[in-house]
Amino acid sequence: MNPLAREFWSRMDAAEQKLSLVSEEDARQPLRPDGWSRKEILGHLVDSACINHVRIVFATTLDGYECPKYDQDAWVVLHGYAQVPWPAILDQWRARYTWMAEMVTNLPDAALDRQFTITGFPPTTIADWINDCLQHLDHHVHQIVTVPATT
Repeated sequence: MNPLAREFWSRMDAAEQKLSLVSEEDARQPLRPDGWSRKEILGHLVDSACINHVRIVFATTLDGYECPKYDQDAWVVLHGYAQVPWPAILDQWRARYTWMAEMVTNLPDAALDRQFTITGFPPTTIADWINDCLQHLDHHVHQIVTVPATT
């Protein structure tokens, strides 16, 4: 297993341990006025995993791949995460991140240096993007488990 895949699995496992301790009551509270709840933040991570999985697969298989940005707020609203039970979102998060971790595990070493572009941003490598995905995961898990909710 490549070191990046090992890191992905490790960070995902650590996140799951923390996320599994969040109650339904805590999950539904917004973290700031007019902001996302913990449910919506975790749902955003589900959406992000879906988008980034596809980005990485295309970047691995297509030369010069350029992908669009996505409207994260619209996706969160469209999926209605605020109304979905916390355990269901957590199950979806676990499935999406496991699927992505499997893909990262199977990436050929040569693919890690392949470049792609997200519209409006400078080119990045697959390895750098995976590291960004892990930082994004850590950032939002930290929010979910440490930021007090507003009431």
